[in-house]
Amino acid sequence: MKIALINLITATVSVPRNMLSVMGLSPAKQLETDEGVMIVELSRALAEHGHQVTVYASDVFKPKHSVSTRGLSIKYLRTYLKWLFPPAIFPFTFGLLHELRRNNFDVIQTTDFLQWGTTLSAMSMVSRNTPIVVWQGLYEIKSPLWMLIHKIYDKTLGKLIQRKITRFIAKSNASISFLRRNGIPSDKIQGVVPVGVNTSIFHPMESSYFRERLGIEHDVPLILTVARLHPNKGLEYLVKAMDYVVREEPKAILIIKGDGPLKNKLENLVWKLRLEQNVKLSTSFISHEEMALLYASCDFTVLPSIIEPFGFVVLESMACKKLVIASNVGGLRDILGDEKAGILVEPRNPKILAEKIIFLIRNPLVKKRMGAEALKIAKVRYDWNEVAKLFISTYEHAQNLNADIPCARATPIHRILPVQRFRSIHKLHKREKNEPKASRSHKLRKQENFERRNQNHLENGIQQAYRDG
Repeated sequence: MKIALINLITATVSVPRNMLSVMGLSPAKQLETDEGVMIVELSRALAEHGHQVTVYASDVFKPKHSVSTRGLSIKYLRTYLKWLFPPAIFPFTFGLLHELRRNNFDVIQTTDFLQWGTTLSAMSMVSRNTPIVVWQGLYEIKSPLWMLIHKIYDKTLGKLIQRKITRFIAKSNASISFLRRNGIPSDKIQGVVPVGVNTSIFHPMESSYFRERLGIEHDVPLILTVARLHPNKGLEYLVKAMDYVVREEPKAILIIKGDGPLKNKLENLVWKLRLEQNVKLSTSFISHEEMALLYASCDFTVLPSIIEPFGFVVLESMACKKLVIASNVGGLRDILGDEKAGILVEPRNPKILAEKIIFLIRNPLVKKRMGAEALKIAKVRYDWNEVAKLFISTYEHAQNLNADIPCARATPIHRILPVQRFRSIHKLHKREKNEPKASRSHKLRKQENFERRNQNHLENGIQQAYRDG
């Protein structure tokens, strides 16, 4: 099967509240490698099953080193008009249209209904029956501005785009609820297909490498969180929770592994609470192999997110036989809902979070039992090879559905947008500039009648496009 995986935005950025400063927004630093990027890991798993996979992303996210695997091609498309459209939010990559039309893919998969890649994919397949599958991760929009944009999109262009989507799949049950709330028909939503984890890298091992490197004794409770230093991750509540923890367990140490816009704020909070000896921030880049060693060195991990479509950190920790304390939000509910592999807590509540941390520190048998269960679940449900099988099944189902649908006839562009008439309006305005003011009233009435006829033509063109499918 020839598969196109589209995720133009492969990394998260911090969006300024002042929209004037959004223009030209890009990732703060170039990525070292695209290994571990969700869409790349999925493509590798699909390629290992014998499929030919092409990944498309914006060149804004092009790393220094890219993954090379047989059957896999990763293309970073040129992004235009960066000064006008923020490339880390709305990458203007029209080259995707040409790529999808030139290559005869058996199936196209995009990420999130609202993303630009989904719009371009639907536009490129307007006259073809290639199935398009949307993998939805977004489940909540907090910003009033983005909520307004989303509503306008759903009622206008989104209706046309939705008609070209064969199937929606979701990363979590929270994402399914989001799709239904936003008017996606239930018969187009196939179900949950989760994110996976590379169990060949993340697996149980006995290692004290990072304890020795950081000078931490073997009997000292070591808590780990791996997250981007972003408001959505709720790290300030974890730091506040440590203020309670050290009163009961003075030797406990928390390592926060990650980088982001909240670095200075978190450092100031640690200093204010006098937790310099108990809370360590590590922002340096380490490879996935080193990250697995870091998991092996800790006692358990914590993910106090406020918004979390799907926690990669949770799966990596579980695959390393480490249980997780996580917020009861988004995709985390799906992974830890039965609380066999971890503990769910109320978000934004440092005191309750501290109680659970202290409980695990003082109950090593519980920690060991839940860690073993976490490993079992990670292997059975979330190994990328197992998750890839779910995707392949989804693709085959989408192909069967589209095989029964006759190929839609493309509507000529002039039927929707009367380009020649717009050019005539431009010429009329140009002539008026050189005419005396006395003769303009007649011309103005003539122009109004002309524009009225043009508007009727435009509406008729759009209606005809709907009928043509």
